[in-house]
Amino acid sequence: LETDQNYIIKADMPGVDQESLSVKVDGDLLTIQGRRRHDGFDDNTHMHRLERLHGSFSRSFSLPTDVEDDSVAATYKDGELTISLAKTNSPDRPTTVRIPVSVSE
Repeated sequence: LETDQNYIIKADMPGVDQESLSVKVDGDLLTIQGRRRHDGFDDNTHMHRLERLHGSFSRSFSLPTDVEDDSVAATYKDGELTISLAKTNSPDRPTTVRIPVSVSE
């Protein structure tokens, strides 16, 4: 999404713990990484069909030149990650910025 002041990225991540999420900006690249745990089943369980992905994932997005890196914010609530990136007129970027993911209430 884009507003006059921000770019907003929303990602559905059901079953992903906040502690396993990592959001970082490296130059003009935003990277979201995480891990979805596998539901443990014992040896007596006979699985007929499982349509739930598990394991590590990583997605990267190229950012426009008008993103202000030090004002990037990330929140995670009910399985949805929301990243807000403020716009600026300066094209200068630091090399890498890690973004803390907070829980929205």
